[in-house]
Amino acid sequence: MADELEAEAPVARRGPVRVGAAVFVDTARVVAPVRSGMIVDVGAGLRLRLAGTSAALRADVALPWGGGSPRLSAALRTGR
Repeated sequence: MADELEAEAPVARRGPVRVGAAVFVDTARVVAPVRSGMIVDVGAGLRLRLAGTSAALRADVALPWGGGSPRLSAALRTGR
């Protein structure tokens, strides 16, 4: 089970491209023989969208709650 809470604010618009900044909290419950519990990451990222679409190219950096190395990710999200 995973959940995400995200807030996004517009930063710029260049022609048909909209740029947004986002902050988020991701949670996931791990159920495994070796390790069980909750994983929580907090982070920030950029969102690029074409005007008139809900798809977004996202680039994020997340930090595990309680310590650990930063995680970088990029993805194309095709809808909400």
